[in-house]
Amino acid sequence: SMPTAVTVVLARPEDRAILTSLGTIGALGADDIPTELVARARHLHVGSTALQPRLRAGLPGLFRHARAAGTTTSFDANWDPEERWDDLDGLLATADVCFPILAEGRRWTRLVEPEGVASAIVARALGIPAVGEVPNAPGIADPGDAIIVDGTSGSIYIRPSAEIES
Repeated sequence: SMPTAVTVVLARPEDRAILTSLGTIGALGADDIPTELVARARHLHVGSTALQPRLRAGLPGLFRHARAAGTTTSFDANWDPEERWDDLDGLLATADVCFPILAEGRRWTRLVEPEGVASAIVARALGIPAVGEVPNAPGIADPGDAIIVDGTSGSIYIRPSAEIES
């Protein structure tokens, strides 16, 4: 017998704090959710995916099943106490909507500006490599300098070494 989970949300306009006593939260898996019910729903939302590793691991498959049945999907990872946000790309690729707050988006993308964060999350959801927020970009390179942009890693190499060029 496991205790029931309890969550209290303390919200301010610019941030929120979510205090959770986990209880049964970690015991739920995607295989515990009847797919016939998902197929009959108009929308499937999953919250606190960062606190539910067993469920999170199976969510991309469950979201694909839901979307194939015409059910829209969304998730809110909430803050990951370990700051890992595992399986984020799989969730982004299979969800119709995600609900990060700016602080979470900044951690996911390592970017600061809201526009860059949003663009990077959309690029990840679509599987498109992207580079954003290059501070001082015009002052870093000189006209004619070789520049390599690696959208997969999010790196920019100005006057790259022969090793990087290969």
